[in-house]
Amino acid sequence: MGKTIVIGIAGILLIGMTVFNVSNLKTLNSQKTALTSKAKQVNNLVKDLDLEKLENEILVDKNVELEIKIVELRDSISMLKYELKSLKSDFAYNKSEILDLKNVIAAHEAKYASLQTEISNLNSVAQTTTTYEQVAVAQSPIPDFGRGGLEYAIADTPSEGDIILTAKGGETLTVSRKLIEEQELVQKERDMALAKIQRLESESVLLRAEIDSLYNIKHQKLVETKEIKEVIKDRTESEMKFERLAAIVNQTLVSFNKVSLRKARYGKPISKIGGRNWRYTVIEIGLEGIDKNLLLDGTFMIKILDQDKKSLVTYLEANTNYPYNTIEKDGVEVKFDGNLIEVVHHNNFKKFGENYEIIINYVDATGEEFTLLNGVKQIVKAGIPLLD
Repeated sequence: MGKTIVIGIAGILLIGMTVFNVSNLKTLNSQKTALTSKAKQVNNLVKDLDLEKLENEILVDKNVELEIKIVELRDSISMLKYELKSLKSDFAYNKSEILDLKNVIAAHEAKYASLQTEISNLNSVAQTTTTYEQVAVAQSPIPDFGRGGLEYAIADTPSEGDIILTAKGGETLTVSRKLIEEQELVQKERDMALAKIQRLESESVLLRAEIDSLYNIKHQKLVETKEIKEVIKDRTESEMKFERLAAIVNQTLVSFNKVSLRKARYGKPISKIGGRNWRYTVIEIGLEGIDKNLLLDGTFMIKILDQDKKSLVTYLEANTNYPYNTIEKDGVEVKFDGNLIEVVHHNNFKKFGENYEIIINYVDATGEEFTLLNGVKQIVKAGIPLLD
């Protein structure tokens, strides 16, 4: 009887210990599972932090790139302003020089006209006919008295006032002494007039040459001023273009109202990308600027970038000439009419990347593209779509 009781008690204790051990084992296993789960969560958090850190670094790099572009735009505007200031200074200086040239030419022309008048008057003096010459010419045949017929001899006649002139041909002419004296006085005036005419004509030739040279300089200045005016116009237009571009790129607020990744055009949004299940991207964005007129009728390009491969996701545009064919393009080009922009980016190629972003570019008149300052938005992160 006593042995039976002892054995029973020992059995109970053994069962209790077994149950206790099993319970402890379950608790240990549960704790181990919990610890493993916690470790996985910690590892995931570390990975997420590392990924977020990497993404932040990428965003910082992108912001730096955009800021560099903005600085380049500002530098271009500053250079244009400086160049315009210099050009306007040159233009004003040239206009002043042209005015001075006009005044100098006008003064020279007046002086030249005065010289011509004086030469004309002197020619009149040089061509004056005296009474003595009229008497000499009245002879028939006309005696050759040389320059004024001043070769004369005193007359043998009683009249003291008469002088006998001897011509080169031997003819003689008796005239009064008074006429001879008048002729000598006039002849001196003629010689002086002829000498002055010669001097004035030389002076007028030099003056005319100087006037012609001034006209040439004036013409060159006019041409140069016209060219400067054209350059000023061109630079002013460029400055306005860059200021407009800077305003659009730097100050346009982009609102990503809807970005939906789908397999079918009108299907439900996908929860994870893989293979070819992402074929359509339905995008709705709004644009707001400090001056909406700057944006109106502007051309914008909407692109999707594979961040892992650093390559664009090709947009397949329907070919109107061949309905069953498509045209491959870098992105969807749209004209902004002031309303929300709604586009569907179609691409049925297999996607290999895990991270994607939308890029909104402004396209200028030359076709060059500029990414808007806040026109970049990540839409897929680690294969999971972020927006809908």
